[in-house]
Amino acid sequence: MKKLLLLYVISLPLAGVMTFFNIRDKIQLNDLIFLILTIVFALSVLFGKRKLHTVSLGYFLILIVVTFMASNLKAGFTPDIAVEYSGIIYLIVVYCLVFQFIDSEIIFWRIINVWAWVSSIIAVVSLLSYIGYYAGLKTGLVSDFGLLGKANPAFVIRLTGTFKHPGMFAAYLHVSIVLISILFFRTKTYSEKALSAAALCLCFVAAGLTKTRVIAGIMFTIFLITLRLQGSRGNSLIKFFSGATAFSTMLFMLIITVWWIFPITISRDPLTKKRSIKVNLVHQSYFIQHKAALRMTMDYPVLGVGMGLYNIRSAEYVSWQEAKDPYRIMFPQATEKTDNFYRKGFDPHSTYLGWAAETGLAGLFSIMVFFTAVICVLNKGRAFSSAAGNVFHIFLAGIFGFLFNALYLDILTMRHFWLMLVFGVSYYNLIVNKEKAV
Repeated sequence: MKKLLLLYVISLPLAGVMTFFNIRDKIQLNDLIFLILTIVFALSVLFGKRKLHTVSLGYFLILIVVTFMASNLKAGFTPDIAVEYSGIIYLIVVYCLVFQFIDSEIIFWRIINVWAWVSSIIAVVSLLSYIGYYAGLKTGLVSDFGLLGKANPAFVIRLTGTFKHPGMFAAYLHVSIVLISILFFRTKTYSEKALSAAALCLCFVAAGLTKTRVIAGIMFTIFLITLRLQGSRGNSLIKFFSGATAFSTMLFMLIITVWWIFPITISRDPLTKKRSIKVNLVHQSYFIQHKAALRMTMDYPVLGVGMGLYNIRSAEYVSWQEAKDPYRIMFPQATEKTDNFYRKGFDPHSTYLGWAAETGLAGLFSIMVFFTAVICVLNKGRAFSSAAGNVFHIFLAGIFGFLFNALYLDILTMRHFWLMLVFGVSYYNLIVNKEKAV
């Protein structure tokens, strides 16, 4: 069964190229691997070959299930709602089942090592594909986001890797950077540290070439990781520069979440010899969706409109007057009557605003309580020995990076994010049991 779990981890980044059923891209071949794993596990429990362990933080997961169900029942539990709700249930099952399997440090470190190798290989192949793209070699791992060309010509060619969207690839690499950093701090020999450092560089460069806002959360994670460095003046400089880079990047990403900014034009007056810089202060289309989500939450504050219904209902909360300028940057020919692009329903692109709109403040509260519980558990782990403390510190750094990116991404539906959470909580459970046994 543990080999099936490793196979699931290996197949996870192939989500974009291994879709099984085109049900909103919800079902992929790696999910079939997990289904087999679930059936085998259930049979082993049924026939007494395995015992069920109490899942850490399980009560908080139940709270999410209950509050989301309350929202869905209020909204009528339509097929759209059922699809979205089943996706969250699936991720909770992933968390619970993986927790059952990580019952020793051996399997924990094996999973971390396998993830590190797989992500490093994918990063190398993706980087080679990016270089090959400019040589005329089309591999499908690089995408031309032409619809952004008018506003952002420098960021049209983006690395998507084995995912369908560059943002998802960057988020996967974000988790990879966390796990490889754990290996870097754990390894003792120079050659092992050099290998881990090389893998980190590859994943970071690949994440940068996705040219998404995810890089801000990654930079924040890296800065928080460097805080674990002790001693030398060189380490102090690393902390300072990583912090300065992280916070400036985070600020910039927040700015371009509100305004397009690009293209930036620099002009020179031939008479006065003065130069002027102009930036594009038209609101981002995503910011329009954020405002729609906030308005939706104000209308349905307790239980929201129902899971999966934001896209359907968002047009009610966006007027053509406020949407026309942002959307014409992407769709220059858009008109209110003939090309209602703004009524197609973009995703809210925010964990906090999106889930507040769909499940209300009750649903958002349950999510944040769960995240807080995970953070509290991992923070307790920092008090263990320096080796174990490093692991928990790095997991925390990863979570805080994701929570920042959650301002403009939906992290709750990311498989790799849930796996990072359960890896951290499972390792805490292992260390606690180890301490009790001594």
